[in-house]
Amino acid sequence: MEFLRQLLVPADPQQQGRLKVWAVGAASYALCGSVQVIEVALGLLERRLSDPLLVAMACAALVFFGLIRSGLNQRIASDPTLTLVQLAFGLGFSIWSYTITGAARGAILMVLISNLVFGAVSLAPRQLRRLALAALAVLGAAMLACALHDPLHHPWRLELVHFLFTGIVMGTVTWLSGHLSELRSRLGRQTKDLKAALAQLQQVATRDELTQIHNRRHLGELMAAELRRHERSDAPLCLALLDIDWFKSINDRFGHAVGDKVLQRFAAAAQGVLRATDLLGRWGGEEFLVLLPDTPIEQAPAALERLRQRLAHEDFGAMAPGLQVTFSCGLTLCAPGESIEAATERADQAMYAAKTQGRNRTTVLLPGDAADSRPAMQAPAAPAEAAAAPPAARLRPLEASA
Repeated sequence: MEFLRQLLVPADPQQQGRLKVWAVGAASYALCGSVQVIEVALGLLERRLSDPLLVAMACAALVFFGLIRSGLNQRIASDPTLTLVQLAFGLGFSIWSYTITGAARGAILMVLISNLVFGAVSLAPRQLRRLALAALAVLGAAMLACALHDPLHHPWRLELVHFLFTGIVMGTVTWLSGHLSELRSRLGRQTKDLKAALAQLQQVATRDELTQIHNRRHLGELMAAELRRHERSDAPLCLALLDIDWFKSINDRFGHAVGDKVLQRFAAAAQGVLRATDLLGRWGGEEFLVLLPDTPIEQAPAALERLRQRLAHEDFGAMAPGLQVTFSCGLTLCAPGESIEAATERADQAMYAAKTQGRNRTTVLLPGDAADSRPAMQAPAAPAEAAAAPPAARLRPLEASA
C-alpha cells in the first residue's frame, strides 16, 4: 500500500495540492459518466453516442494526472494547476453531453454552470469571462447545429430558451467571480496587514525598543524555560548582571542621545562576543542580563572578559571626545532547584560588590557565599593612549552616580 501511495502521490506538497484539484475534476467526470450510464440503461441515451464521450473523459483525466504526477505541469508558470485547461475540457464535455442527450439535456446545463462556479473560485475574473464567452459561443453553435440537423428532437424555440437562460446564469457567475476576486484581494491585503501588525506586536512584546535585544519580560520567560532545561540536564548554568559604569555621568555630560547610542553599541558588542546559545537582554536602564547555559563558573568570567576587551577597542570617542565605556559585572551560578529571582538577586549583590571594589571588574558570588566576595577578574590598565589624554578630555565619574 505504501509503495502504491508513493507511486501515485508526488512528494512535493504543492504538487499534492494540485493533484487534489485534479481529483475534484476526475470525481466530476466519474459522477457525470455514472449518470450517463443510467441514462443509457433507462433508454434516454443511445450507447453508441455515450461510449465515445465516456472514453474521452477517462482519457482526459488520465492525461491530466500524468502531467501533474510527472511534474510537466510545473513548466506552465502561469497555471501549474492546469485549472483553466481542465475547466475548458469540462465545459467541452458538458456541451458534448448536451448534444447527444435527449429530453433530459436541460439538466446538463447545470453541470456546465457548475464548471463555471468552480472557475469563479479558482480563476481570475478576466480568465473566467473569456472562458464563459467561449463556452457560450460553442454552446450556441452546437444548439444551432442540432436545431438545423434534427429539428424534431431539438426544436429551435426550446434551444433558444436554453441558450438565453444559460447566458443569464453565465453572466451572473462571471459577475460574482469579479466580486469574489475583489473580496480575495481585500482579504489578502487585510491578512498581510494583520501579519505585519502581529509581527510588530511580537517585536514590541519581546524586544527592547532601543537596543533590539530581549526585553526584561521576554527574557524572564526565556530564563524560566532555560532553568527548567538546566534542572533536567543537570548542566551548569551561570547568570551575570552587567551595569555600565558611570552611565549617569555619560547622560549628564554628553546628553541622553549619546547615552542611547552607548546602550545600543554596548548591546551590539555583547551580541558579537556571546555564543548563539547565550541569552542577552536589557534588564533595565543601563543594566543588562546574560545567561550562560552549559558554562562552568570557572569559564564564565572569560566570556565576560571578551566583552570587556571588545569595549576597550570600540571607538566611543567618535560619539563624544574622551568617552570610554566600561562595566561592572556580578556573576553567579544557578543552584539546582533555585528560582530565577533568587539567582538574579545574588548576581545583583555581586554586581554591587564589583562597584564598591572599584568598578570595571567581574565579581563572583556563589550560592551560600557572603555578599562581599572578592573580584574574579579585574580589567587591565587603561591603554597608553587613553592615559595620555588631557585631563579635560577624560570622562570622570560623578559621585552622584555611584
